[in-house]
Amino acid sequence: APFAPPKVSTGAPRAANAQFVLERSTVLAGSSRIFLEGRFPVSGGPGRLTIQAPSVPFDMLTSLYAPWRERTVSGDSASLSVELAGPAGGLKAKKIELGLKNLSLELGAGRRIANADIELRAVDGFRDIEVAAPRGSLIAYSNAFSEINTDFRLVEGDLIFRKLNFTWNQTRIKLRLCAKETAKQGRVYFDGSFDTVRIDELYGAIGNIIKHRRAEKTARGEAVDLTLGWAEGFRWSIPDRFPDLSGRLRWDRGHSPNF
Repeated sequence: APFAPPKVSTGAPRAANAQFVLERSTVLAGSSRIFLEGRFPVSGGPGRLTIQAPSVPFDMLTSLYAPWRERTVSGDSASLSVELAGPAGGLKAKKIELGLKNLSLELGAGRRIANADIELRAVDGFRDIEVAAPRGSLIAYSNAFSEINTDFRLVEGDLIFRKLNFTWNQTRIKLRLCAKETAKQGRVYFDGSFDTVRIDELYGAIGNIIKHRRAEKTARGEAVDLTLGWAEGFRWSIPDRFPDLSGRLRWDRGHSPNF
């Protein structure tokens, strides 16, 4: 078993005011405590159940969440709170809150999240999702993004980044953006700034994107034109469903050796 069988410590649930009440109960699962509270009408009408796990070891989390079993994942601890509502035989999640401390996760294809603190809140069956990540780094397409500090919300198909700050190659980047109709091709409106950029490193980053996109297309059996120059190659490396962009970027300083 991935963890020791739980031990339950609770008084017997009682009927009060025509309701079946589960007072704050404790379930011990290994070194973790899970707290349960609930209230259901005796008549069988809709009720509620709250499940809270203030501190869950990552080895337990990966054993419960199947997709993470195949990836290298580590962290300090996780916290989970779930509020369920509805008839006793048909409870549905009304609110989910998940906290991950010092998360490191292999995403595959050379992509990795490291040392991230993440807070997620979802309500109404994931129709409204809020995520805050005040710390962390990301490696993707042979580029490293550090000092990530972001806060975004996904609601009714719109993705709103109230803050997306990070550092790339000693360039500090600050963005705010709104992606409309993310389920479709959509549109992206943005406002942001970056302080200084090494032009040669920017060309190198674009070259890495081209190389990785070509490799992905080749792996899918798609034709790849290797004769395109870097500008055309970058254009055709952009996915067909990439959204329209509109906004403003402020660039403070630039530098390129021998140019």
